[in-house]
Amino acid sequence: MAKYNEEMVEILKSFGNEYGDEIPYTDVESFTNDFNEKFDVDYTVRSIASKLRHMGFTVAKKGPAVHKKSYTEAEEAKIKEIAKKDGVWLEDIADALGRDVKSIGGKLISMGIYGIKKRDKKVNDTPKLFTPEDEVVILEMVEKGECFIEDLAEKLGKSVKQVRGKLAGMRIKGVKTRNKKAPKAKIYTDEVIAEIKEELAKGKSLEDIAKARGLNERGMLVTLTRLGVIPKKGKKVFWDDARIAKLAELAASGVTLEEAADALNTTIMVVGKRAKSDGLEFKKEEKSE
Repeated sequence: MAKYNEEMVEILKSFGNEYGDEIPYTDVESFTNDFNEKFDVDYTVRSIASKLRHMGFTVAKKGPAVHKKSYTEAEEAKIKEIAKKDGVWLEDIADALGRDVKSIGGKLISMGIYGIKKRDKKVNDTPKLFTPEDEVVILEMVEKGECFIEDLAEKLGKSVKQVRGKLAGMRIKGVKTRNKKAPKAKIYTDEVIAEIKEELAKGKSLEDIAKARGLNERGMLVTLTRLGVIPKKGKKVFWDDARIAKLAELAASGVTLEEAADALNTTIMVVGKRAKSDGLEFKKEEKSE
């Protein structure tokens, strides 16, 4: 499940602030449906209630459902129409739809409509964290490319954290934070490699070169081997051309497998395996009676 971004938290906070002492669980259920639809997520009512409690709000325990809180498209359209009027209160919308004020307050927040208060509260418009105009700016800057989160934050007057949350909410990926960390200095530059080659040619050991430069000898060996300055140590091959020829001569001379192994300073198993591979036969040992 996706994490709550900055915009989600702001909406949850606004929803919780609409209530005085305790948020009815049924209102949280209604709010959850609208919340999931707005952000295209799939949070459970239990998750939303838990998040609200974590934010310091009191949420009533789940009880038997009294009535359905969902809103039809027609009701949403009516809410938008009434909300456009000047001097409208929450009670006006609640009366027009036959809903309670708390339910309407939660619905307005989930629809992104702010600034409409109860009659007994001071009217104080609460601007959205990001306006539709802000979203247009974000899209335009992102589409141009080579855009960092700091650029968006500076342009919109927001924090990097807020912009990062907004990008997640708008499903925009790939916008990175500008890397302000200085690049790590490259120890093995072309000049350094050339100097090391000269020192090796003069007969200096890796240990002495590493100490003089304050480098790790093992690390230098690995790096120089990777760069081709020092040849890789290949695995020693037992059966070289000379031994293969010697094995053929021994087989032709009529010696036993054991005698051939002694001559090559290896085991009977090694000689026998190679002889079988090359199709060579050795004299069989005579069994003593």
